Amino acid sequence: TECSDFSPPVTVILMIFLCLEGFLFLTFTAVMFGTQIHSICNDETEIERLKSEKPTWERRLRWEGMKSVFGGQPSLLWINPFA
Repeated sequence: TECSDFSPPVTVILMIFLCLEGFLFLTFTAVMFGTQIHSICNDETEIERLKSEKPTWERRLRWEGMKSVFGGQPSLLWINPFA
């Protein structure tokens, strides 16, 4: 009761709103991550996919595309934004 200046019903409504906002942000981030991984694996940009352009280059294998984007062999550094 001492952590919040709001009444308990208002606090519950705010917590529900914050959970919904967090879920929407998680959904947006997951969709963006999925589209980026899809583009990397298919070795094409989103614009090329939407225009249905045929590639003028030899496409890389999926694993080669991942290594090219993330660098080197798989490691925990792949998820580190400061590496």
